[in-house]
Amino acid sequence: MEGFLVILQILTLLGIGGIYFFKKYLFSYSSEKGKNLATKEDIEEITRKIENVKSEYLIELETVRVELSKSLHQKNEVWIMKRNACLKALNLANAILSNYKYTNISEGDMTPQRESIESARSCFNELACTCEGSEVIKELKKIVQGSISPDSIVDLRNAVRKELGFENESIDLDREFAFIGKINCDVDRS
Repeated sequence: MEGFLVILQILTLLGIGGIYFFKKYLFSYSSEKGKNLATKEDIEEITRKIENVKSEYLIELETVRVELSKSLHQKNEVWIMKRNACLKALNLANAILSNYKYTNISEGDMTPQRESIESARSCFNELACTCEGSEVIKELKKIVQGSISPDSIVDLRNAVRKELGFENESIDLDREFAFIGKINCDVDRS
C-alpha cells in the first residue's frame, strides 16, 4: 500500500507540474494571441486613418487642379484678347502711316489704307484694358498724333512683341524697308 501511495503522490506531483506547465504555455499562448489581435486592430485603425488622409488629399488635389485649370484658361483668354488688340494696333498704325506724305517717298508710291475712327477708338480701349505695360499705347500714340516716318512701325512691332512675351523682343531692325508702302499686285477691294 505504501508503494501505491508513493505512486499516487508521484502522479499527483506530475499532474500539478503538468497543470503548471500547461497553465504557463496556455497563458503565453493566449497572451501572444491577444497581442496579435491588438496589433491587427491597430493596423486596421492606422489603415483607416491613412485612407481618410489619402481621400482628403485627393479631394484637395482635385480642387487645386480645377482652380489651376480655370486660372490657366482665364490667362489664355486674356492673352488672346491682348494679342488681338495688339494686331489691331499694328493694322491701325499701317493705315495711318500709309496716309502720311513723306519727303523721301514720291507721290503714288504709297497706297493709302483706310480705317475708321470707331475702329481706332476701339483699338485704344482694347489695348488699355489688356496690356500690362504702356509701351504699345505710347508707340501707337506717336504714330496717331505725330508727323513721323514709316519706320516708326518697327518701334510699335517691338513693343507688341515685348507685351506679348516673346523672348526676342526685336527681330526686325531694318528701318529702311520696315514699312510696305505699295506692292505691284495691289487689288482694289471696293
